[in-house]
Amino acid sequence: MIQSPYRRGAEDGLIFGIYLTVLFYATVLSQQFPILGFPALIMMAGVPVVIFIMMKRYAARLGGASSFSMLWMQGLVIFACGCTIACAMLLIYLRWINPDFFRSQLEFLAEMKIDSSTEFLRQSKDMAQQILDSGMVPRAIDMVIEFILLGIVSGSLLSMVLSGIISLLGNRSK
Repeated sequence: MIQSPYRRGAEDGLIFGIYLTVLFYATVLSQQFPILGFPALIMMAGVPVVIFIMMKRYAARLGGASSFSMLWMQGLVIFACGCTIACAMLLIYLRWINPDFFRSQLEFLAEMKIDSSTEFLRQSKDMAQQILDSGMVPRAIDMVIEFILLGIVSGSLLSMVLSGIISLLGNRSK
């Protein structure tokens, strides 16, 4: 029996949501514990690999019944469910655990000692100071919604590419 790409994507999305949550907390906590920076970097680079493995496993289970559109939909649902779960955990962190996260990051950037030859960093520092001066620090819910949308759009594009690769590899092995 062919399993729906929606169901397979939702089941894999739960695992991916946990993966993204661990990635987020490793990234945030790497400021206090620098040893977490390397695993966070590896996890960031591993996102396409994790999605590829999930999609390839689904395609192998379907055998010849898999299609580009089914794999793409599975990948899209993985990202939609995974980002929703991870962003729910992000909202908890930004609302109740560390509500001054964005303000502290902007203050850190605005107070950095920057060499005048690095134009991009100088502009970033000035922009951070302007945001703080104007009181336009983003709210947690605004950032969470942006992260969900960014994750779904970028995940859709990544899923499209991976679906094409998996479809080509499947056709080549037949």
